[in-house]
Amino acid sequence: MPGNNIFAYNPSSQKSQSKIFEREKSKIKKISDIIRKRKDYKCEASKLVIDIIIDRVFIKTTDKIMENFHRRDEEFWINNNCKGCKLCEKICPVNNIEFNLDKPVWKHNCEQCTACIQYCPMEAIQWGKKTIKRKRYRDPNINFIELIMR
Repeated sequence: MPGNNIFAYNPSSQKSQSKIFEREKSKIKKISDIIRKRKDYKCEASKLVIDIIIDRVFIKTTDKIMENFHRRDEEFWINNNCKGCKLCEKICPVNNIEFNLDKPVWKHNCEQCTACIQYCPMEAIQWGKKTIKRKRYRDPNINFIELIMR
């Protein structure tokens, strides 16, 4: 899966994302075959020392984040681009967004999926100062029109 953590970085280019999806198709077929045939298989693991170090640092950071995980939505805010289309409310998988005076309000049950930020057609939803100039990731397998029509 292409990286899509808007809290931490910009997504890769569409071209790069397409390459990742293509490369992974063959892996998915292999994994499906292993499961279907109930074969024993040793999972892939990185052998790079840098990956191991990053994992250890990431775990410590993740532990801190998880302490107040659901309240992290307090960092969301709306810029003047918001047109009150309510797509964020419709797309939220945990019904964490409701509208008050044509603006979204988060109810502190956020799962940090970032769908509201990524799919806002006006790029009006921000998280702290980190996302202001970041590009949005939109999964090419999700039909944007269908989201709006829900």
